[in-house]
Parts: sequence; structure tokens; C-alpha cells
Amino acid sequence: MESFLQSTVPTDAARRQQAEEYRQHITTELAQLQSQAQAPAHMWDWLLRLAAQGVYLCGQIYIRLLTLVVLPLVIFSLITGAASLGQTARLGQVALWAFSYYLVTSALAVLLGLVLVQTLRPGLGQMP
Repeated sequence: MESFLQSTVPTDAARRQQAEEYRQHITTELAQLQSQAQAPAHMWDWLLRLAAQGVYLCGQIYIRLLTLVVLPLVIFSLITGAASLGQTARLGQVALWAFSYYLVTSALAVLLGLVLVQTLRPGLGQMP
């Protein structure tokens, strides 16, 4: 009976051999799972980059189309407003008033922007 137990109980060398085989099996299984998991992640990354580029392109086209529409609209509204005055002498006064209004509001916008940037300090503490 004792010889039977000795033959079925693995020795230390056999245990080490089994542990090594088990470790190699687990390592190969994990490598296969990792390679299978990386393929979809790479695909999603590619798809997200493509979508981001598409949205960026659509946004650029939209902004440029708005610019193409707004500029003629403003010019023709100014021409129509000047033509509706009827008096050419008054046109110089209106143009001077409009230009001074533009300069004052632009200066106020720049001043407000500088004050807000100096007080709020946006982006402070963020990595460049």
C-alpha cells in the first residue's frame, strides 16, 4: 500500500514541472485574450478619430458658409440703409456716427476682455 501512495504523490520536481506548465498555459491564454481585446479598441480609436475629423470638417464648412452669407448681407443692408436716407448730406453724419459707435464698442469689448482675463485668469493651473 505504501508503494502505491508513493507512486501517486508527485515529487517536488513534478510539482514544479506542473506549475511551470500551468503558468505557461495561463500566460499564452492571457496573451491571446489581450490581442483579441486590442483589435476592437484599435478599431474604436480609428472610428472616433474619423468621426472627429468629419465633425471638424463639417464645422469648418459651416463657418465658412456663414461668412459667405453674412458679409454680403451686412454690406447690402448698409447700402439699403444709406439709400433710404434720401439726403446725401446726412449720409456723412450717419457714417461718422456709425464708425465712432463701432470704435467705442470695440474698445469697450477689448477692455472688458482684458479685465476679465486679469481677474479670472482662465487656464491657470492647467497643463499646456
